[in-house]
Amino acid sequence: MKGWKKAIGAAAASLVLVQLSVESASAWGALAIGTSGDIQKDGFAIGSAYGRPSEDDAKAAALKSCQNFQNAPKRTTALCSVIMSFHGQCYAFAEDPKAGTPGVGWGIGAGGPAAVQKALAMCKATAGPNRAQFCESRINACDTHD
Repeated sequence: MKGWKKAIGAAAASLVLVQLSVESASAWGALAIGTSGDIQKDGFAIGSAYGRPSEDDAKAAALKSCQNFQNAPKRTTALCSVIMSFHGQCYAFAEDPKAGTPGVGWGIGAGGPAAVQKALAMCKATAGPNRAQFCESRINACDTHD
């Protein structure tokens, strides 16, 4: 599916901008992913939430965001599930920006650099030796409100 990587980057950036505009006194976040396991063939969907009043609310918001991920195939968004929740931490998403390549990764960490490092490591591992150097961080947001 041509162009799905560009759509993912644009939608992910929009997600962060929308979420950054939300003020909250809490610190629950979650990350949801939709994938068939063959990202190169089927693409994937991602959804996130942070600054939510409860863990359940963060999970529900991340799942809904993933299921509504623009330009992702319906078969992929139907597979969305929450893969992690976090409290007062950061999350990151990384990908190989070339369309039709399998490199993607995500991570949670105590700070932005730790989350980005985990996301990049996962992206490099899934991209393979010929594409690992092309992985780049796309999202890096922290939920540290208390």
